[in-house]
Amino acid sequence: TIISQFVQLLLKAKLLFSEYFKMSCKKYLARILLCFTVFVFELMVTYGCCCLVPAMNEILSFGIKAVICLLVPNAITVILFHKTDAFHYFTGLVMKTLKRK
Repeated sequence: TIISQFVQLLLKAKLLFSEYFKMSCKKYLARILLCFTVFVFELMVTYGCCCLVPAMNEILSFGIKAVICLLVPNAITVILFHKTDAFHYFTGLVMKTLKRK
């Protein structure tokens, strides 16, 4: 269940950080909580945008909703995390991979 998975996440993080890294896991857990909060926010905004699409032609409506589902969460992620080191590292990896092809 969700509750057991959450408890396991907390206990595994505590064990990993205390036994192997010899440091507190609070920063890691705060990051996980932030990511979960952003996920819920992206979910609500995307769902709200999709509800605004009128039920016209089923295929056209599906296509518009698919584009919304691709663009909205990614735009929110870029807006919120574009200044972080992890974001720059990841975009660098993606660009390096794209240049190889």
